[in-house]
Amino acid sequence: MRGGWNNILLGFAKKAQPNLQIAGGYGQEWINKNLSGTQIDIGGFSGNCITFGSTVYLPENFENKTWNAPENSTLAMIIHELGHVLDNRSGGGNATWFGGGAGDALMNYVGGQSKYFIRWLKNSLSLPDDNMFKDNNGYGYGNNSPADYFAHTFASTILTPNNSNMPIMAMVWMEAMIDLTK
Repeated sequence: MRGGWNNILLGFAKKAQPNLQIAGGYGQEWINKNLSGTQIDIGGFSGNCITFGSTVYLPENFENKTWNAPENSTLAMIIHELGHVLDNRSGGGNATWFGGGAGDALMNYVGGQSKYFIRWLKNSLSLPDDNMFKDNNGYGYGNNSPADYFAHTFASTILTPNNSNMPIMAMVWMEAMIDLTK
């Protein structure tokens, strides 16, 4: 933990605890196995969230912003960013940037294609209509790029499973991936 890690962020971590029922109730063990060593740095990049490798950079006052995250929540934004860490680790370090990780596997599974080499570029994902997030309550941002599709699916599967705004194929894939990596 670096930067302005404080009681606000710890409060969000406590809010996430009821959602640790992932991986058949082995959520804490799953997190320890798959996200251990993740760093969160507050006060990083120009008001935006960004993830490099296993470090999530959150802007100062992140808790007071409105996010393009499921249910527009700050907790969902943090879990979304942790999804980028998971994708990066599955692809050798920077899959959110260059592909080759679980995000590409999900994109291929749902019939999507990346328009560009860089996986986080805006409007870089082509998807069949039935595998797109509905554009309600912050869910539509998941259709933005291959990296965001994976991260949004990760956050949505954990926080709002079976939500009608989330594509079913993506949710089923993510549930299986989480279960297989416990």
